[in-house]
Amino acid sequence: MKGGQASLGRSLHQAGWRHSKLGKAEEELLWFERAAEEIGKGDIHGRVDHTELGKTFHQLGWCYWNLGKFVLALFWSERAVAATEKGDIDGRMDEESLQISRDAVKECLKKLGRL
Repeated sequence: MKGGQASLGRSLHQAGWRHSKLGKAEEELLWFERAAEEIGKGDIHGRVDHTELGKTFHQLGWCYWNLGKFVLALFWSERAVAATEKGDIDGRMDEESLQISRDAVKECLKKLGRL
């Protein structure tokens, strides 16, 4: 996805990632939330790269996990799985990202005593 919302979404995702490296979880959340919103708008043709969206959802889940908010971590991790299963603009699925998000769901369920 080139230009427009997609490019802005990737930039916001990178800003979130940088904040995660600084240990600023609250700020990190804001950047990833903005990234998800922009990526979800798609490119100029409205096509959404669900793989990229899934990665951003995964990062939101990770943020909430680190804050000890496991219900929210589960919510975002499940959304990451659902998005990643849809694939990128061309329908190609990133199996590695999908497995990482599925593992995150499993860990959240364990933490919540549901597994």
